[in-house]
Amino acid sequence: IHVAAAAPPRPVEIPPTEPQAAEAARAGSGVAWVDCAGSSFRAARLRKRVEARGGDGDAALGLVRVTRCNDAWELLRALDAAADAAGAGGLVVVDAPSAVLQQNMGGDRNPAGHQLVALVGAALWAAARRGLAVVVANSTARAYPDDDELGGGARGGRAVLALS
Repeated sequence: IHVAAAAPPRPVEIPPTEPQAAEAARAGSGVAWVDCAGSSFRAARLRKRVEARGGDGDAALGLVRVTRCNDAWELLRALDAAADAAGAGGLVVVDAPSAVLQQNMGGDRNPAGHQLVALVGAALWAAARRGLAVVVANSTARAYPDDDELGGGARGGRAVLALS
């Protein structure tokens, strides 16, 4: 008798910065989420995380401002606005900036693309110098549904840059 193993569960995409955003909002800090990937932020998921830690999910969501970006110029505008939206001591999350910056790079012979990257870096440092916590994630972590209900057992690669 041959018994075939069951296929592993399909991974669920969980942004690696979501727990930090949920904790900041639960603590009453403003959160500015700049979503360059177009679909990383989920209000229901953040509400669930906050409520699991004993917070008021609706109040926490009231502290979160989400901006979606489709190109590098929108990213720069969003970063300028994010510092004001998060407020003093808040958190700025930039999820997958490479999604909008990559299209401008064009190799070694595109100085304008490199200047855009430098401008984004300067905007991130400016937000950090204003006293905001800045987290940049350039990939998503994969969590498996059987790890726990909230995806806390994240597996897989992720690149996160935190400026403070």
